[in-house]
Amino acid sequence: FEYASMMAELLELDVVSYPTYDAGQAVSSSFRMALRLRPGRNEILVPAHMNPEIRSQAAAYCRPFGTLVSDLDGTLLTGDQVLSPRTAAVFLENPAYLGAFEPRAKEIMDLAHQAGAIGIVMPEVSSLGVVTPPSGYGADITPGHSHAVRQRLRRLHRHGQ
Repeated sequence: FEYASMMAELLELDVVSYPTYDAGQAVSSSFRMALRLRPGRNEILVPAHMNPEIRSQAAAYCRPFGTLVSDLDGTLLTGDQVLSPRTAAVFLENPAYLGAFEPRAKEIMDLAHQAGAIGIVMPEVSSLGVVTPPSGYGADITPGHSHAVRQRLRRLHRHGQ
């Protein structure tokens, strides 16, 4: 209960579901949710520089129901890139796998919504106290995991802080 309450406050959300152990499971579950919420759509648009472990797990988990479509040029939804009518969701890691925050997060979520897709953003838990949470720029689903929080708490406990 305490974990869910803390995450709801940090994420500025009314409802937080069960915590998952790792990011791969959290993201995979959110992709499957999006595929079920958008019948007839079977693609999830993901960044070119997505965490490769999460991408691999999500691709395997979604394979029977949909595919991950990579943003090949590394600039999610810019230029001539258009969302397909088959796009169920657009996914961001914020900060991205390589560490940079996505300055166009709100614009990307708006474009996803205009195309009828769901916006999914996975934040880094430690950043939530100082940056706008995904709900603040339009994310519909915010996957998260408890592993990072438990690691930080364990480290603090070990050092007597």
